[in-house]
Amino acid sequence: MTRYDYFLIWIYNHSLFILVWQHFFADFVCQNSYMALGKSRSNKPLFLHIAVYTSTFFFWGVKFALINGLTHLVVDYFTSRFTSKMWALGTYGNPNGFRLFWIGIGFDQALHITILLWTAKYLLLAF
Repeated sequence: MTRYDYFLIWIYNHSLFILVWQHFFADFVCQNSYMALGKSRSNKPLFLHIAVYTSTFFFWGVKFALINGLTHLVVDYFTSRFTSKMWALGTYGNPNGFRLFWIGIGFDQALHITILLWTAKYLLLAF
C-alpha cells in the first residue's frame, strides 16, 4: 500500500470528526459579515453562503455536497430569519429574545450536524 492509501484510510476512519470540524470551518470561518448579517434579510447573501459552504464538501462527492448544501439552504433560510427576529426582541428589552436567539442557533447547528451524520452514514458509509 502507498502513503496515499494509508492517508485515505485515515480520512475514512476519522471522517465523522473531520466532517464536524469541516462544518465549523465552512459555516463560521468561511462566512463573512455580509453573509452572516444579510442572509436573514436577502437571498443573495444566503445563496453566497450556501455556495461557499457547499464547495467545501465536494471532496466527499458531488451527491454528498449537494444534499448537504441544499438542506443547509433550507435550514438557514428559516433559522436565520427566526434568530434575527429573536435578537431584535432582545435588543428591544425583551430578555426572552436573547434566550430564544441562542436556542435558535443551537437548533440550527443540531440540524446541520444531524444531516451531516445522516448523509455520512448513508452516502459515505462512515459508521
